[in-house]
Amino acid sequence: MARVLFYHDPFLARLSLQHNALMEDFFLSKNDNGQPVVTVREGAEYPITYFNQDDNRRFLTWVLLDSAARASFESISTNLVKNQYQKNKYQYWNFQFTPPPLDGVDIGLRGWEDRESKSFFVWEIISLNGLPSEVTGEIDFFHPGYERQVGGKPTVGDGKQAQAPDQYELDDDELSDTDKATMGLASERVTISFKTPFITNRVSRKIKSVSNVFGADETEVLDSRLSTNEKEDSGELPGGAWNNIDDETDDAHLYLGKFQSFINMVDVLELAHGYEILSREIIKLPRVGEGKKHWLSDTQNPRCMAVVNLRHTNQNITLFEIDTSDNAAKLSTMMIKGANKDVWISQNLNQVMVEIMKKSLGWPTALFKTAFTKDGFAGIPHPKSKNPGSLPPEEIGPWAQRFANWASRS
Repeated sequence: MARVLFYHDPFLARLSLQHNALMEDFFLSKNDNGQPVVTVREGAEYPITYFNQDDNRRFLTWVLLDSAARASFESISTNLVKNQYQKNKYQYWNFQFTPPPLDGVDIGLRGWEDRESKSFFVWEIISLNGLPSEVTGEIDFFHPGYERQVGGKPTVGDGKQAQAPDQYELDDDELSDTDKATMGLASERVTISFKTPFITNRVSRKIKSVSNVFGADETEVLDSRLSTNEKEDSGELPGGAWNNIDDETDDAHLYLGKFQSFINMVDVLELAHGYEILSREIIKLPRVGEGKKHWLSDTQNPRCMAVVNLRHTNQNITLFEIDTSDNAAKLSTMMIKGANKDVWISQNLNQVMVEIMKKSLGWPTALFKTAFTKDGFAGIPHPKSKNPGSLPPEEIGPWAQRFANWASRS
């Protein structure tokens, strides 16, 4: 149970064995709106590359801010200190911890069932769905290594890229070298989800002007031995680190606010132009290959797409709007109309999203031409704005008029 709750990477595993480690590595405060802020202290062991992933940040936020989860996590080191003993120059202890309340949590198990005794022998816990949480709203993360780069290609983590050898062996004795890239190791995923979702934002205090990013086009080829231990100046091997968390929290609706100008425009279509809103949905765009565009480059939160279905004068229309508030691309709103389009979109939506990501945030026009002909879809440009993702109120009405004009064409 402790493994599936807390041991999702080697860094959090090590922190669990260190007394008062959370307080030493993280400082908690609140911003002007009263929302929590997590500041990573200088010298904290938890690496910046893990903070670049929203599922890791959300899980760490739960451990830090939920009182029951934090007490459970810290009970591991408390019991270690109380129960350890020394024998033949080694320290021993019986692992013990206090689980948080898990009422209503769905637990996925592997094991063996004995129907005669009506018992089940658990080999492994593989999922925890519906974890309770006291955390709500949005939480900002500050890391001393964060820099919001202007003018260049954004980096991920420390900018180093690692190419794995065809075969490698793990060395549990040697330390890893601080100057070498860390290789992500494949690991069986543990599925978790929170009953009450919340958002975490990666926020930078520093701005750095760059023409290019060091290491963006360089790849470090690792040798066949990898260390799973901490990075030290005296280490000689490249590091290997696993990350087994698979966060399936139903949270896409939390990113609705990123589409506020678009939603205001749809409301104008309804109120001023007689459109009927049939449905509105927010969907996370998938990761395709090694691409990074499924994350917003500023907050490293999921990039989402709004799908709105409308009806006007017996004509059904679908709008696609992608969140480009990080200025990752200049992308118009896609408007689709035509016979049988609703059935086609419902059957091919996943393919549409994959093609969008393959084009690095571009509309799959060839796919649309085949399905709807060139007169069945159009990209409606956004009004110009000084703030990506947000429009002044006076621009909303004219923007809606563009949609109405195109939809009225035969």
